[in-house]
Amino acid sequence: MGCKKYCKRGQIILIMCMTLVIVILSISTMIYFTSTQHLFFNYNPSREIVLGIDSDFDRALTRILASATDFYNRTITQGGTHLFEIGEARALANRLFSHWILSVQTAYTGKGINIEVNWTRKTIQRSKNIDICIYDESGRPEYYSIPYSERILENLFKLFWYKPNSISVIGADISVDSVTGGIVGWRSTHIILLNLTINSIIPRKDRDILDINITILKEGEAPVNDLNAKNFEIYLFDRSAKVYGWRKVAIKEITYNGGGNYILSVNTEGFGKQFWNWGDYRYIIVRVKDNRDIIVEAYSYAGVEYVIQSFVGTHPKKTKEKYVFEIIPNGTIYWYGEKLRSSAPNPPIPFPPVKQFIVEVTVNGPTDTAFEEVPYQIEAWDDRYLWPLGDEFLNYTRRFMNGSKLVFQVYYPPMVDTQKVRITWRDDCDYKPIPYNLEMTIVRTEDGKVGVVKGERYILEVIVERRKGQYVHVDWSLRLWDRDHSWFIDYILPAYDSYFSERENTYYIPIKFPDPHWTVLPKPKEEGDKEISRAPVRLILYNVTDRVITTSPAPYQEITDELRIKQMLYIPYDVWYFQYFVNATWKKPVDIRYSYLVFAGMIGGPPDNQYIPKTVKWYKWGSLLVEKGSTNIIINGTFNNVNQYIPHRGYALGAQVGDSDYSYWAAMYNESIGAALFCSKQMLELLDSYGRYYGDRDQLFVWTRTRGASRFMEYDAIRLESASSPSTRIDPNKTPRIEFKVAGFLLSGGKADEDTKYDNDKDWYDGVRTGMGYAAPFTRVLDPSGTTADIILKKRNAILYEDFSTDPFAEGRLVTNTEAWSWTSGYIHASADGPSTSWGGANVAHCPNNVGGSTLYILSKLRYSSTTGSHVGFIMSETDGRFYTAEFYRDDQNNRRLAIWKYTGTWPSIPNARTNNLSSLSDNTWLIFLGSVSFNDRRVSITAYDNYGNEIRSVSYNDTNLMNTRKLGLQIRDEVSGGGSLSATFDFLVISADADPSSVTIEGLGRNWRVRIEDASGAPLTSWATADNRGVANINVRLNPIMENVQIHIQDSRGRDVITKKFSKIVGGDVYVYSVGGVELNAVEECNMYYKMFTCKNEHIPEIISIEVAYKKT
Repeated sequence: MGCKKYCKRGQIILIMCMTLVIVILSISTMIYFTSTQHLFFNYNPSREIVLGIDSDFDRALTRILASATDFYNRTITQGGTHLFEIGEARALANRLFSHWILSVQTAYTGKGINIEVNWTRKTIQRSKNIDICIYDESGRPEYYSIPYSERILENLFKLFWYKPNSISVIGADISVDSVTGGIVGWRSTHIILLNLTINSIIPRKDRDILDINITILKEGEAPVNDLNAKNFEIYLFDRSAKVYGWRKVAIKEITYNGGGNYILSVNTEGFGKQFWNWGDYRYIIVRVKDNRDIIVEAYSYAGVEYVIQSFVGTHPKKTKEKYVFEIIPNGTIYWYGEKLRSSAPNPPIPFPPVKQFIVEVTVNGPTDTAFEEVPYQIEAWDDRYLWPLGDEFLNYTRRFMNGSKLVFQVYYPPMVDTQKVRITWRDDCDYKPIPYNLEMTIVRTEDGKVGVVKGERYILEVIVERRKGQYVHVDWSLRLWDRDHSWFIDYILPAYDSYFSERENTYYIPIKFPDPHWTVLPKPKEEGDKEISRAPVRLILYNVTDRVITTSPAPYQEITDELRIKQMLYIPYDVWYFQYFVNATWKKPVDIRYSYLVFAGMIGGPPDNQYIPKTVKWYKWGSLLVEKGSTNIIINGTFNNVNQYIPHRGYALGAQVGDSDYSYWAAMYNESIGAALFCSKQMLELLDSYGRYYGDRDQLFVWTRTRGASRFMEYDAIRLESASSPSTRIDPNKTPRIEFKVAGFLLSGGKADEDTKYDNDKDWYDGVRTGMGYAAPFTRVLDPSGTTADIILKKRNAILYEDFSTDPFAEGRLVTNTEAWSWTSGYIHASADGPSTSWGGANVAHCPNNVGGSTLYILSKLRYSSTTGSHVGFIMSETDGRFYTAEFYRDDQNNRRLAIWKYTGTWPSIPNARTNNLSSLSDNTWLIFLGSVSFNDRRVSITAYDNYGNEIRSVSYNDTNLMNTRKLGLQIRDEVSGGGSLSATFDFLVISADADPSSVTIEGLGRNWRVRIEDASGAPLTSWATADNRGVANINVRLNPIMENVQIHIQDSRGRDVITKKFSKIVGGDVYVYSVGGVELNAVEECNMYYKMFTCKNEHIPEIISIEVAYKKT
């Protein structure tokens, strides 16, 4: 009984404990929910403050971006003081941002709230292509696929403008902590942006309307749907405008389609027929300012491509053909002051900041896919492009507006006479100005200021400002040195009049010189005791003066009432020439006592008898071009080695010695170096005009002077007469204005062929009747001394080349997906009985790396033993589930075919392309397969050849949705298990980019030269290949594309050996260049080639043979 009572009491206690626990838990739950509801409904000022700060931060960023875009737009339009123009806008944004931070921190510091703000770095837009569609007048669309690199927000804000898709964006991170308010670790990232995309352009010519379809989004890809006409600025190009073509136009109607998409219908009345007929409606500038005052600017096109042909030729030794082109906003391109001919109207150039441009030029002709960026500069000129603006000349804080010139270089290498130029504009507004490559150092000497340009090809000294009283009797303004400063020649600029000293019995010519007081651009900056002018592409010097200095008889005098002259000197970077322009007007009739007016010339050697040993060594020979009717003749002659006056060609002092005929060039040279003067058509016509008016006294005067045996070659408009002759009066009313241009050019040397000397005083007067002992004409110029021929590997286009002499699998050069592959010395093998479990059932051996290029090739020699359902050949893959095969295929009817299959997870029931049955594709027979994939043509191809290299058949497949197949290799596939084993053996494998591995290319040859590949003993390994008109020969190496310890043998068109050079390895797809090391051509060959650059004759001016807006889809 006692035990039972004890148990009952225990049960009661247990029940009471459980009841108590339940009550406690219930009360706790009620307290918890009550507390939660209290906190929820209780007013928390810290929470509201944080939300207020966050909201204000969003508004602040919006205001900062609006202010920055507005300030940036005004700076680049009106001009600024900061070299890096967006730096001014960025400085403003940083000030506003810092001010907001300080204001907020000051306001809340005493309230226990800690605020931190940091710039964010965030990808706004991944790299991609965005299409824009432009319709022609018939409603046919043309698509342009514009590439965009990854756009990253950094440094508070970024502007990505000037392309069809443009973005203004700002962003930062904010964090707020309030321990007293119970808020810890609150973080937020804010991005504010305006995104403008020009989608399409639709012309409505019949209504004079242009429809522009655009999309405008803001942060979070939310549509901007509250814009009206006041938010837009639209600019179209009007060629009829006299000063500047970009014109703001009115919006006639706005249609909002939802989702941020607008159609802007603009009025084109008054633009004329050219606007429609020439396609100018395609070129549109759209500027948007949303209701938050954020600005963004977009252009309907991202660049222009020009194919420009020169007319110098395609000589294999040509190395000095480089042009400095100029382009102005209406799209016109100039060279040497002459407008390039064009088969179509040039697209205008828009007006981004001048530093945004990119100029790229192909390396080896317009079909070359390789572009290289070339230096350029933007110059500021007056509205008529007559004179450069001094202080603004290279101001990079401005737009490409009227008066702007974009100056860039285009090089035409050996065998190339056509290049493609692509001018685009960067979208990242933070891009910094381009580097300066060229500089002139101006120093003071006893003669005055001398400017020295140490270029890549020569050194040029210019008398920038001559000190009063420092005038020698034969003045020079320009001195051209070689790059080693070991040889020079002086250039004569326009001067006139003469003086005869009876005491000395000597004539002084010329005695009147325009005062050399050149203004140098860009404006030089003082650096220590020097002044330095720097530029990316060229320096310009100009001189406008009425002051003429008379140097004889002494003392010198200043005259200001005879001649007004304007001169301009261009000194480009990394070329072999300088250019000189002159425009002069006679202010009154001028009497020249003994006649004499020289336009331009060269002096070899100073007037110093102590200098005679160098003079006779440095300036041995002269050559010139003469026109005889429609025939051009080259005259070569030897200068004297004696210190006495001898006229070699021309008339002087009442005596005619030799002919006075002349044409576009004259040159002086020795065995290793020389210089030329290249005349323009304008100069020759002006010489002829003066000659006709003043009694045929124009000439090219070639002579040797007594003092120092100096040599002269000068173009005289009025020749020197004797003291007994009457003076000549220049009549400004009847005499043409002096306006022409010439170029100085640094040459390679040349050597007279002594065996071709002859006596003919009309060609070249020797002055000493000793037969061949002194000066004499000669007919042939030998190549410069010290030249050597060479064959150079220009490019190896093969990415993978295997003769399988070592194991490609063990060494990782080929990657496989199965164990079907094996190697024995010189071959690889594969066998299968049924499909594999990956790659669509194929057994694959592929190159491990992606292959770049626009056309990819794969070449292999193979044989196989097949069964029904066998596949042997190539694979071109994007992934293991997306690829093409180009192959031998034996179908279920035992037909042997070439076939192309496209695999995208499943195989089609029949090949995408195939041939008929080809019995030549038999088992156990060596065959050569060549496969290719062209991304431009969107085509996959395969060609089969027999063991002798004869083509059997080819097949191709055009795929409009071509896969990006960058991994290439070999494959076999057996569709049926147990139906017999498939096996294949491969002899060699070559994978190449943009060059067919079936051939080896040799460039730089003469026309009809021939070339072949031989073994080390000279036995031929290939047939002879003959060079075409471009000097290019392609050697067929299809049977053996990988050759070791071999040599290339070149013969000229007469079968004479030119050069043989050994190479350790030659691979199909290789490109080699034959060149002459050191000096390329002799002086006369160079003159007869490069003078065409400077004649300004229509047939020599470069021509734009095609123009296209960049990035057009094919």
